[in-house]
Amino acid sequence: MLRAVLQCMILLKISCTAAGNPSPTVKQAPDSAVRSGGAVTLYCIYPIFTDKRPVKVHWWRDGEDGFLEESADSRIRFYFLNNGGAAFKLVSVRAEDAGLYYCRVIHLTVLNGTGTKLVVYEPPTPLWMAATRIEIGSALHLTLVCKTAAFSPEDLNITWYKNGSEFVTGIEHFKRHNPAGLYEVTSYLNETEPVDNGTVYTCQVSHVSLQIPANISYTFYSLEHDDLPYPLIFGCLGAGLIIFLTVIGIVKRRGTDKKTEERHEPTKHIETDERLTYLTLNLTSTNKIAKPRRTEESTIYSETKQGSTENKMTYAALDFIGLKRTRTPIQKKEDAVYAQAQTKQDTSEAEAAYTAINLTDTSKTAKP
Repeated sequence: MLRAVLQCMILLKISCTAAGNPSPTVKQAPDSAVRSGGAVTLYCIYPIFTDKRPVKVHWWRDGEDGFLEESADSRIRFYFLNNGGAAFKLVSVRAEDAGLYYCRVIHLTVLNGTGTKLVVYEPPTPLWMAATRIEIGSALHLTLVCKTAAFSPEDLNITWYKNGSEFVTGIEHFKRHNPAGLYEVTSYLNETEPVDNGTVYTCQVSHVSLQIPANISYTFYSLEHDDLPYPLIFGCLGAGLIIFLTVIGIVKRRGTDKKTEERHEPTKHIETDERLTYLTLNLTSTNKIAKPRRTEESTIYSETKQGSTENKMTYAALDFIGLKRTRTPIQKKEDAVYAQAQTKQDTSEAEAAYTAINLTDTSKTAKP
């Protein structure tokens, strides 16, 4: 609203000047400011011409050759205002866009504007702080470093505080102008006086881009003092140890479950036109195998019983209730004994089909 009122006042002034002065002028606001990443509009106010010929307006930045073009930068927009005026809008403003911008009005004559200085605000945050302790004999020398982020414009103020009171001795500031056109400041505080445990040092930075000053603090703790935050330190260590042990337990449990599932892998039967059922029996171990925790609908499960007779023949009795016909396995394992068993296919629910498999020559099968 204020900008619109200012624009109307400028138009009235220029119109009156043009009526009484044959040499009209083009006005621009002296300066404009915007934060980095924002948008800004610059205005060019010229008199209302009675001649109906078209008016052309061009913009350029001081120190550069040629006019600004929308085709060269997608962030640029040009447009005309009603009743004599033009505007230049720039979006996604960067620090390097700062400078002095002029407009040129071409009608019956060529008129140049007074220029607008564009200031781009780049805040000096976040701040960074570090502390260095140097012990010489019984004396302790403490050095604090406070560093800003890259900022613009150049003017910036750094103030140090010790326990809330301004600290002015032993302060040094160093400013750097980086290749991007921004500024960086590093401030040093050298404390040579004895420092009490719990002393708080604060670095405060004031800049035009900040609504309120930015602060960063450091609290001094003696390495030999009893007031160190031991409860917090040991609490963090204990929590970290508990998390570590929990992770180790979960990993071991998953490994145990995986081995159990591999040991209890079931034998699946596949239908075929043949009436022979082939089974793979591992009779290497006589340990009792527990039933699997999960069963599948498409799998027939059977129990095996092992024993030894006087002539040292090993038998396995299998219960194939509801057995479907299966085909010969495509690939055979070298460490498995294969046996051919023929079962009854018309077994009712009340009757079970039993098959005895003679594995006399078990010496040919090597243990896994």
